[in-house]
Amino acid sequence: MSKVQQRLTMWKGRLLARPGRVTLVNFMLSYIPAYTMQTQWLPSGTCEKLDAISQKFIWSGSDSHRMHLVKWDKITQRRKDGGLGVCVARFKNTSLLGKLIWDLLAHPTKLWVQVIFSKYRVDNVTSLLQLSGSYFLRSLRKAYDSLQLGFQLQLGNGHSSLWFTNWFYGTYLAPSVPFVHLQDINIRVCDVWDDGHWALEKLYLWLSDETKAGLQALTLCLHPNAEDVIVWSSSVNGEYTAKASYRWLCDAGVATRGTWH
Repeated sequence: MSKVQQRLTMWKGRLLARPGRVTLVNFMLSYIPAYTMQTQWLPSGTCEKLDAISQKFIWSGSDSHRMHLVKWDKITQRRKDGGLGVCVARFKNTSLLGKLIWDLLAHPTKLWVQVIFSKYRVDNVTSLLQLSGSYFLRSLRKAYDSLQLGFQLQLGNGHSSLWFTNWFYGTYLAPSVPFVHLQDINIRVCDVWDDGHWALEKLYLWLSDETKAGLQALTLCLHPNAEDVIVWSSSVNGEYTAKASYRWLCDAGVATRGTWH
């Protein structure tokens, strides 16, 4: 944080036009704290101070204090939405940590992922993030809580868990039932999808009318030779990127919308 402030102080912000200050602020936020942001969940106070440094430089261009004429949440909106596209430190932090989560979800054969799973003796992300381990794990868990709805399961052969994967309208089916019957716990999506219709009679568990209606409204197209894959919902090709994630965090309503005046 001090490095960001020192670098900005070196510039004669008063001699820069405001668009130049915005560009410089975004560059500094992307360049200096990026490594830490990729591996640690920054404390709220740190993110707030980084935002305050950026805000002060944009308006004052120096260490002097000037009135901020526009709300910060409006300045940080994307340009197409009427903002200046200034990065929010927390969103930047979350989107960078999301790259690690994406590897854990979509690339389990990567060496570092295998090392992590082996170290903690788990074989999936859900189990890993339930552990109370290092600050690194806690950081991943906090980022995943913010990004969870953006990671969606694209069904192929339907071999994924009926209850514990987010194939059901982008979320999990398990919370919609009081409990998962022991006989049903290993049921896969394909096990209750039979020749173009739902075979819910195979379940021991009683489903509410609302849950049944939600299932009946879904028509699946399973492909026996295709694997179920995790995709990033806001990306055209399904691949996760920090840029797409940052936009998603803003569009998901985490950032307050407004108009630049």
